[in-house]
Amino acid sequence: MKADEYGAAIERVLRDATEPLTASEITAQVGCSRQRVYTWLQANEARLRRTGKDRAGGALYAWAGTTHTSIPMSDTPTMSVKSFFVDDGEIVIVLVGPDGSTYHARPAT
Repeated sequence: MKADEYGAAIERVLRDATEPLTASEITAQVGCSRQRVYTWLQANEARLRRTGKDRAGGALYAWAGTTHTSIPMSDTPTMSVKSFFVDDGEIVIVLVGPDGSTYHARPAT
């Protein structure tokens, strides 16, 4: 596999992933160096989302067009962003709690 084909393979792995991946997981699936993965992640950060960290502290990456739930950094449940809307000129974020409850986060007044 040529060096320029690694980028396409990294993109394919991230697009096809059902959960966010760490750089180590991407390296293992693509078969290239971790340095190559980090270089690609840095060059394509506008197309990616950081969704938190795994238990070992590694950053988790997901393709920006996908909706992955965040993975808790510890055993503590987390909330995830479902969507957003504009109400009276203010952005309101719709959050989903660990029990499925929906919350609206509004700017402080």
